[in-house]
Amino acid sequence: MKTVLVDNSLCASALRDDAKAEDICGYIKALAAAGIRYVELDFRTLMKLRELPKGIGYIFRVVDPMFIQITDAFKFDYVVMTFADLKKNIKSNVPVMLEMPYVENTYRGVLRYAQAQTEGKITAIRFCDDFGFRDLSETKKFVSHIKNTVPLPVDFCPRNTRKTALDCAIKFSYSGADSLTLAMPRTTGYASLEEYMVSLLSVYDTIPSGFDIYEFFGAVFYYRRIFRNSENADIMKLFEVLDWDIRMMQNADTGEKVRFNIALKNSNMLRRKFSSSLEKMLGRENLEYDEFEALIGAVKSFDASVCSDDVLYDERRGLLN
Repeated sequence: MKTVLVDNSLCASALRDDAKAEDICGYIKALAAAGIRYVELDFRTLMKLRELPKGIGYIFRVVDPMFIQITDAFKFDYVVMTFADLKKNIKSNVPVMLEMPYVENTYRGVLRYAQAQTEGKITAIRFCDDFGFRDLSETKKFVSHIKNTVPLPVDFCPRNTRKTALDCAIKFSYSGADSLTLAMPRTTGYASLEEYMVSLLSVYDTIPSGFDIYEFFGAVFYYRRIFRNSENADIMKLFEVLDWDIRMMQNADTGEKVRFNIALKNSNMLRRKFSSSLEKMLGRENLEYDEFEALIGAVKSFDASVCSDDVLYDERRGLLN
């Protein structure tokens, strides 16, 4: 699986008022080390940072044309613009990624209009929509059609409508999509990066090429430090939900429950990796020996399942759709 992954948590989720710049940088560095290719930022995040960590690409969400000048102070690979941003003619020295819903057979005209409204070069398109595919073959056909007809690189950003975002994200990956935008936690708008990884690992027994699960745990740790409502991100709790899903499965022919349980093995494995990841992070700090030993002891006794059962909220009964 070679799909490029974009994390837009720093746009989709609200930072804590007391979030520290070093922790935000730690989050970005952990994502880069885990194998995430780009992070998407807006002006709220940039106001807390003096410089951007190296080793990862950056996408700036304009939000309002008045903020476009911020791109002169930081190095960005793309700026994301929507039609709302194009009401006024915008000058951008950074390549533009045009974000739009997918409407069949209209995007070429839309692209020409958008280019006419922008004093800059549109070099990529993001289709941000509530895609709904019945099966993988339909998704593969769709992705193949896009690659053959859209003249620019395409990023897909599945939206949460009737819980289809995670399902679409996985299908896009298996269909050869070049790029995929996700947010770390469960949100009302986007597919969850954390759920995406857990589902690939536990259900499909695969992870994206170049992905590092240890460093990803570091990103989860930093996420809890810098974002509000960070209880939504807990990778260990997700395995309990997956176990519930699997235990409730029934054989379509006989009606009998499927006898298959993966939770114990994978939960123990991920707990060990979570602890190892925190220990690695401590090893990078300049700590006195007694402080280091005390913190290592705390890590080993840490309860990784610290979030509530809200993952089973509303109509949602688990991760699998």
